[in-house]
Amino acid sequence: MTAEALHSSEAPEADSGKTRRRADAIDAPARPLGAKCAALQIRRRRAIAALTPGPTQCDDNGAISLRSATSPVRLVLRTSPVGLFVERSQSRELGYRLTQCMMFADPATFDRWCAIEPLRFEDPMLHGQLVRHGHDVLDSPSSSR
Repeated sequence: MTAEALHSSEAPEADSGKTRRRADAIDAPARPLGAKCAALQIRRRRAIAALTPGPTQCDDNGAISLRSATSPVRLVLRTSPVGLFVERSQSRELGYRLTQCMMFADPATFDRWCAIEPLRFEDPMLHGQLVRHGHDVLDSPSSSR
């Protein structure tokens, strides 16, 4: 090529009329997953599906179940003769679950616990539902002693 051809803005003409793009490795179809990778992906999908939030549910006993999409925490609120019974279950990645049960006799104790609950920062929406439903249960006439 001459110096004039290098500086011109025109593209050089193709020799045979059609130019072919060279095939890159990225264009090749993906290799099939091994059995272990496929099993891990299925396990992850099941774990994500188990954490999907359901709406606030009430069962026949009057228990309120709260769940979130962003955190693996599930809360169950029940009325008891003493006041409010809260069951907090947290699923871990390795398959085990931590469950805590608390009993609150008055709204002040419940408010103190809610103020230090880590869920307040991890999932504010779920924390708001917990506070609202907890006060509803504590203020209901069936929970009074």
